[in-house]
Amino acid sequence: SVDLLSLAEAGAQRPADPVFEGWTVDWHEVGTEPSDVPAGEAELLYMVSRGGGSLAFEEHSLPLQPGAFVKMPPGLQHRLVPAADGLELLRVRIPRTEEAPSAVP
Repeated sequence: SVDLLSLAEAGAQRPADPVFEGWTVDWHEVGTEPSDVPAGEAELLYMVSRGGGSLAFEEHSLPLQPGAFVKMPPGLQHRLVPAADGLELLRVRIPRTEEAPSAVP
């Protein structure tokens, strides 16, 4: 199940109703130090809500700013590098499955 966070209350981490089986959604605050994200079996979606920085993978670097949306495929190690004012993002983890996830009523 998915624990969706209420965006109505700034900074609150309040779960809402499940949307897709196996998906998880959470706030991820990087702070001011780089954060290595190991390669995993899940696809990751990031939406920057506050601060900025960059997302580094292989020999590439993508700038991150509020409103930016990034999709990382399974198996790709990457690093979140925050700017001096930190980096906060909404992170969605979608496990790899043979079929598309089914909606939960």
